[in-house]
Amino acid sequence: FRSSEADPDVWMKAAVKPDGEEYYEYISVYVDDILCISHSAKETMSMIAKDFKFKKDEVKPPEIYLGARLEKKQLNRKWIWTMSSGDYVKATIKNVEVRLQEKGRILLSRATTPMSSDYKPELDGTHVLDSDGITMYQELIGELRWAIEIGRVDILHEVSVLSSYQAAPREGHLEQLLHFFAFLKKHPKLTLYFDPNCA
Repeated sequence: FRSSEADPDVWMKAAVKPDGEEYYEYISVYVDDILCISHSAKETMSMIAKDFKFKKDEVKPPEIYLGARLEKKQLNRKWIWTMSSGDYVKATIKNVEVRLQEKGRILLSRATTPMSSDYKPELDGTHVLDSDGITMYQELIGELRWAIEIGRVDILHEVSVLSSYQAAPREGHLEQLLHFFAFLKKHPKLTLYFDPNCA
């Protein structure tokens, strides 16, 4: 395996399936998580197990990777890998609600869109947040960006727009971030289906 130029934690090597089809095997590593994508994944993982101890000495199909739930589901009589960030989103919402409760606040009960439809962040004239507010804003942006990384692509554009205000966010910008979490609470599930025909 050689480390990929795009990401040094993604390792790859050329391989050939038993039917002669050429493809690339991948190993993705993040801290203590290892994900192997290969026609003969057990063989590759057994090779790694010679040098590294696995939890419970177990090699099995992935269930969770970096906070995302991975499952094989049937679609049009084909088994397809899927990814959902539902568990991560629920845990993040719970943390936000605890933080708000400490301030005597709650999330909105109705949020049908990620951001208020008439909100224009560039025209926000509310007060600039204090240092604690800025820290909270940046933490919430980080949590939302990770949700996007593991599947919540439906909020990508709006989070990207609000990310550009991290240096000096305003009270209105923070309110819109909280609106995101209200939206995610109302719509916690989004599943991505990976097309098995894409190389």
